[in-house]
Order: sequence, then structure tokens, then C-alpha cells
Amino acid sequence: MQIKSLDHIHIYSLHPDRAVEFWQRHFAAEKVMETKNNLHQAVSIVRVGGQHLAFSEFPPGLAPAEPPRVTAAAGETGTSPGGSGVMHLGINVADVHAAVAELAAAGVPVHLQPVLAYGTTSAYVEAPDGVLIELTQY
Repeated sequence: MQIKSLDHIHIYSLHPDRAVEFWQRHFAAEKVMETKNNLHQAVSIVRVGGQHLAFSEFPPGLAPAEPPRVTAAAGETGTSPGGSGVMHLGINVADVHAAVAELAAAGVPVHLQPVLAYGTTSAYVEAPDGVLIELTQY
């Protein structure tokens, strides 16, 4: 198999339009296209840092799980009642401290303030629908 690139990460959302707006407002996401999935649900695709994120409603019968609670810089988590197996999305930023301050001031939930560990400063914030974002600086 010849891999050309990572194509996208698909995120189910209770309110896809609000999720897209969050990523546009806080992470300068650029809307690439609108399409539909095999259930005929609207799918919005945005570009963030050169990568694509796709957003659609949860398929019938699925609902969001509680996000894990980050308790340490190394990504250790507290107990969680479930999850999809995806711990978080990582986004490298120029200044983690400034990014967390900006997001917190805008009301974005902060799970872990910036911590330096093993040469990387990282922090965790929560996007809509319990999606965790690790902000990194190295």
C-alpha cells in the first residue's frame, strides 16, 4: 500500500455547525467543502493546520461519551465511563501559555494548564462534544 497522506479525521457532533464555528473561531479553520455521508447527513470539512476535519451529526443510535479527564502532562487520564479510543487531537502552537489564556478567556474548558515535560510544553482544552485538544510547544 502506498500512503499519500492522512486524509481527514471525522468528528461526530450534536451540533456540527457549532463545532465548525468553534474550530473557525479558535483555530482559524478554513471551510473546504460541504458534502453528505451514506446516511444522507450533512458533512462539513474544514482545514486546520494543513489537515482536514470532517463534522457530521452522530448516526442514529450513537451518542457522545464523557471525555477523559486529563490529570498529568504526560497524558495520564482519570477514570472515564467510556470513549471511542481516540484520546485527543494534538495541535502544535507557537506559545502554549498564550493559547491557553486566549481559549480560557473565550470560555473554552481547560483540562490541564501548561506543563513542561520531556522538552515539550503541553496543555489540554475541550472542544465541543467532548473532543480533547492537546496544545503542544516544542
